[in-house]
Amino acid sequence: MGRPRVPALGLLVALLFLTGCWSRREANDLAVVLALGIDRSESGDLQVTLAIADPVGGPGKGDEELRVDAGGTVLVLAGAPTLADAIWRSQRKIPRQVTLQHSQVIVLGQRMAREGIGEVSDFLLRAHEVRLTSQIVVARGTARDLLTQPLLLESVMPMGLGELTRSRASPRVNLKDFLRALVEPGWDPLAPVVGVVPHPTGERRAPPSEVMIEGAGIFRGDRWVGELTGSELEGAMWLRGQARDQVLTVPCPGNPGRRLSARVQRGLTAVDPVLSEASVRFRVTAWGEVVIADVPCGGVVSEPETLAKVEEALASHVRDAITRALGRTQALGADVWNFAQRVRIRYPGAWRDLEPRWPEVFRRAAMEIDVARMTITHTELTR
Repeated sequence: MGRPRVPALGLLVALLFLTGCWSRREANDLAVVLALGIDRSESGDLQVTLAIADPVGGPGKGDEELRVDAGGTVLVLAGAPTLADAIWRSQRKIPRQVTLQHSQVIVLGQRMAREGIGEVSDFLLRAHEVRLTSQIVVARGTARDLLTQPLLLESVMPMGLGELTRSRASPRVNLKDFLRALVEPGWDPLAPVVGVVPHPTGERRAPPSEVMIEGAGIFRGDRWVGELTGSELEGAMWLRGQARDQVLTVPCPGNPGRRLSARVQRGLTAVDPVLSEASVRFRVTAWGEVVIADVPCGGVVSEPETLAKVEEALASHVRDAITRALGRTQALGADVWNFAQRVRIRYPGAWRDLEPRWPEVFRRAAMEIDVARMTITHTELTR
């Protein structure tokens, strides 16, 4: 008795339903964009700077005059009336297919941010290739100039810039959160401001300038209207629930000429809206756990009475920072903290009346700020 055989025709028909690699894109056919810089020119056009991963690692034969090298990347520049058109025009200069799927950071030039980023946000909302985890940065100056700067400890500038903004030195803002703040009622965006500053030392081998986070840009709608700096930036980290690892410096107890520092291990902030017939007010309560990091005060600071005074000083410092941050944003009528959402959830019926005039309501809202406790868990003494 012979073995059953599958007809050859049946096998051929089955092959028609198998998937293949017809839409594949080989890695060596791609120009991988690690950072997208966007500026506005004097004529009003949009200028894009694509920081593309350098596949060669240096100038190829005959292309020295065509390349703009910057920290492990090649910068390609193009301008057009729209962002999509500018990126397409850059494609004309590149023999590989431009892809934004691996973008680490999106840099907005200062002029672009101040004049309005409506066109940019429209493109980013539609561009399926752009990562929602890309970090948003506002450049002090132009995005192009920032992307040409070297960055400490990083050989690839866009990768380092993304890591810098993800550090705990400023509010962390990715594309998803930035776009949500643009489209949700009452919520305004916030983004780190990165600048290039002269090197503070005169060392011969030191670089002439450094890239550093200088503050946080406050947007009202799609326009950059102000900035949080200094202690305001510290307060912003508490209001956004990102105060971990922040260093707080206060006067020494009994010796105000000297200062001690404490590192935040854990920081939490709760916001409770209270609606009355006349107005809205907010109760902002913060608390945290810290460790003593630096005590050049002299004497012993581990005594309970002394530690209590330090905790009180730290609480006062945090309260002042939060007050300054809120005062700055209220003066601009920009709710970058999304207090509107708390009101919308707690008082959905009243929100329908408050929404059209929320910037003015937020500007006039009373703020009750309380740092419930700032507990020193240990003094980080060597054991």
